[in-house]
Amino acid sequence: MKNRAVLTADGYYYRNSTLRAKESFLNSLEKYFKTLDSEVSFDDLNFNFTENYRMFLLQSNYAKNTIAEKMSGLRFWIRYFHKYELISYSGAGIRASMEITTAVITSVDELKYLYKMDLPPGQRKVIDIYICQCFLGLRISDMFRFLKQVKQMLKIIEEKHFFEIKTQKTGSVVVIPASKVVLQILQKYEYDFGDEFSEAYYNMTLKKIISKSKLERNVLFHRTEGGEKIERVKKFSDLISSHTARRTFASNAYLMGIDPLDVMKITGHKSYNSFFKYIRCENLAVALRVSTHEFFNIDFNA
Repeated sequence: MKNRAVLTADGYYYRNSTLRAKESFLNSLEKYFKTLDSEVSFDDLNFNFTENYRMFLLQSNYAKNTIAEKMSGLRFWIRYFHKYELISYSGAGIRASMEITTAVITSVDELKYLYKMDLPPGQRKVIDIYICQCFLGLRISDMFRFLKQVKQMLKIIEEKHFFEIKTQKTGSVVVIPASKVVLQILQKYEYDFGDEFSEAYYNMTLKKIISKSKLERNVLFHRTEGGEKIERVKKFSDLISSHTARRTFASNAYLMGIDPLDVMKITGHKSYNSFFKYIRCENLAVALRVSTHEFFNIDFNA
């Protein structure tokens, strides 16, 4: 797959993020093999093997979503082996259920604060790109492609600016209105952000900036680890990443009243269910809507 000798079912090269996920799975599988008394052959790949691997992950205190990712990785390979008749087991019965965990977004006021922060040039560029991403809703791979081809993606229709982008993950074309703040930032850089940098550097710099800003705060974090629900306090800077920008776009757009279906046309979500699971702020939207109701404004001191 890395050497592009093996392609996806659609005939495309595997993305780097997909390869990293598969490598992570193989590393955990190797750890599991070391706990066994004998070597594993193709004949051993059956439903019992998958459940024993799941127990290993649970006993290793992996998070529920991490376990789901590992089990999904195992299912991929078993189906692959079954397709080429290396094993008789098809992968039926492998469970890979996910859970909704704590995720953060950056509010419009917080983005405005970041926009006005006094930062050295390198950090300034990272924050400016992050703000642009928060108003474009692009995945990081598409965002980096966008930064290299801004002018080619810019469309002007009836004096309104748009960006037309073919997304890398799905191959679909999305058209995103160019917000004023994005155009202002692009004009500041004369549509050229200079040398590229990695996603790892982007995330590291984001965390560093947030940790030293007034946006740093404690966040109550929920998830399941080793089969048990846990609750702990984490820093906002620990949770923020390039993907926070994409969720920020979808959440802020929804909270400010844009029709979810219109937002989904940009983010690529296929169902309301997957969209609302993603933004995780439907309850907040309801609370904002009803907060002006007289019931919540009863004043006993009046």
